[in-house]
Amino acid sequence: MGADEKKCRRVVDTARACVLRGQAPQALGHLDTVRLEIDDFAATPVWAEYALIYAGALAAMRDASAEYAFDDAFKRISQLAVLDPALQTRAHGDFAKYLVEQRSFRRAREHYRLAEKIAESLDESDEVLAHYQMCLIGIDLQEKRDPQLHAFQSLRRAAMDGYTDLDQREAWLHYVDEFQRDRRHMLAARKGNEASVDYFRGLLSSVKRRRSEVTN
Repeated sequence: MGADEKKCRRVVDTARACVLRGQAPQALGHLDTVRLEIDDFAATPVWAEYALIYAGALAAMRDASAEYAFDDAFKRISQLAVLDPALQTRAHGDFAKYLVEQRSFRRAREHYRLAEKIAESLDESDEVLAHYQMCLIGIDLQEKRDPQLHAFQSLRRAAMDGYTDLDQREAWLHYVDEFQRDRRHMLAARKGNEASVDYFRGLLSSVKRRRSEVTN
């Protein structure tokens, strides 16, 4: 990798970090500094990733051209000299997230499933798979307007205290199992009341503690 390509890689990595921190305009600013050079590296990962991060930044800003930018990113990924499944996975996941925000649930589900399938073929960590699985659960609940969507959203808010997608998946499965066991009206109503942010904080803490005990 030459000096110019290394420079582009540093800029692309910095821009991605900005998007992850919710600093989309700053990400676009960084990408703009190598806009003229990036095409010198056509069919390389940094060239394709540039387009993906650009699309992600536009999506975060709710820019109307975001979908066109994602189309360009997918085209670049398909033109790579060497297939990059990890980048494909990210692209499908990022585009799916954008589609959920557009309430295009059917298409979002398709892309999350593709991301999950590729991640499985790469033998990705359980945490990566759990992330896509939680996203798919959320889509199903939103699309069906399921009454349990409120509980799922409470879980997501509770998880902001530092819990992983693995923790969340285990907590959600535990909650659903308990809810389905107690189908009598009064108990179901009680469970509905319990499915608050504090309820899930306690459940997530219990899940994390059990996992720690198993690994120690």
